[in-house]
Amino acid sequence: MDDAQRVLCDRMCEWNVSSVAHRLAPELLAICIQVLPLCDRIRASHVSRHWRTVALAFPSIWRDIELGTAHKHALALFRLVLPRSGVAPVDFRYSGSQQAMPRGTLKQLDHLLCDHIHHIRTIEWPGSITSTWFSRPAPLLEAITCDSPDLAQVPEDFLGGVVGRLRSLNLYYLNLPSEICPALTTATHVECGLPWSFRTKNDSDAGHAHLFDQFPKVEVLALRNLRWAHTLPAGPAPSSLRSVSIDANEHSFDFSSVLHGWDLHRVRDVKLRTSDAYAEHFAFIFSDVVALEIYRMRCMLVYRGQTDNGFIRTIVSALAPLPPSDYGPLIAEHAGNTVQIVSGSLQSLTISRVVWSELVALPITLPLLAEVTICVAVYEDYSAPDISELRMQLQTPMLQSIVINAPLGPQDSTTLPSPSRVLGPELPSGSECVEVTAHFGSMVDPETYL
Repeated sequence: MDDAQRVLCDRMCEWNVSSVAHRLAPELLAICIQVLPLCDRIRASHVSRHWRTVALAFPSIWRDIELGTAHKHALALFRLVLPRSGVAPVDFRYSGSQQAMPRGTLKQLDHLLCDHIHHIRTIEWPGSITSTWFSRPAPLLEAITCDSPDLAQVPEDFLGGVVGRLRSLNLYYLNLPSEICPALTTATHVECGLPWSFRTKNDSDAGHAHLFDQFPKVEVLALRNLRWAHTLPAGPAPSSLRSVSIDANEHSFDFSSVLHGWDLHRVRDVKLRTSDAYAEHFAFIFSDVVALEIYRMRCMLVYRGQTDNGFIRTIVSALAPLPPSDYGPLIAEHAGNTVQIVSGSLQSLTISRVVWSELVALPITLPLLAEVTICVAVYEDYSAPDISELRMQLQTPMLQSIVINAPLGPQDSTTLPSPSRVLGPELPSGSECVEVTAHFGSMVDPETYL
């Protein structure tokens, strides 16, 4: 028996020497295994003794763990793989809703993570922020994503109550404690939804009113479901803040009354979203806009402005579902007020022909406006009223260039809209020397500039 074993071992060594796979350097083989999906990495570790030795000798192979409800034995795989990572930083992602998870899965995941939280780098899972392991120190943890819809308050001993490496926090609901949490003070990217309700009004005041105290280094802030019941900090915002995105979930939300003290003129990118946005509700961030673009994106009206230093200001307002041809008058109704807000600084304007026809009839003075781009919808040459019948009252003393972008009509590709039907018989008052350029057949989305 011993002789037979020696012969087999010798033959195995000879086969290994002649094997193409065995000639690969262990480091190269480890890289090849590492790029495989998790289940294939496990299979590769059982191909041969050599591959298994390499797979277990390089913990970095197992630092990317992605599981979900689609994996039949997700917990068993997690128990198998997590110890193989050694002390290498682990990026863990579990996809799927709580409803689709087998009963008790979150609790068992919580228990397993508690033993390895010291080397978890990122985590994305459908569990709660109040899970046991979130109270343990996590010196390597940089990013957290929790998709649990359960309303839970961030514990005061979050991540052991000590300063770590946390950079990104993404929560379905953000409910902050009244006391400052040291682990949150390093976060630079915060993307969270605000709770629909609170046990008491004081819960709202105690938590979100100190948002900037909890996140003094925040650079990117995205808040969802903002309502009047929420109390946001009066400001000013931290000097590190460079991007703000806020989605209000109430009709005609007045952002100016909530954000006026944030000093958003210092922020590079500001995006506010609500339903039926009125110009006076966002005038405070559009006051220094030099370029303005107004367009429709499905059932959303978008105002996109740019300041002279390149900062972007975007307002997104919900629209009722309508036929494409009916959106023009609705958009034109709001565009005039918006243009009046930026009239003192506006230099470039991009709008649809329908909005233009509304604008030229208004007694507005745009003293710095130099460029106008008018986008004509594909059907407008046939259904829109003739702009030549309108009285020109728009004052544009500095206007130098008008560009007309118009596609060919679907009914008759040989019929082109004349510039006079777009601009009227004469240019706006004070625009005697203007270069007009018409781009017919240009690629204009008929469902955008309406």
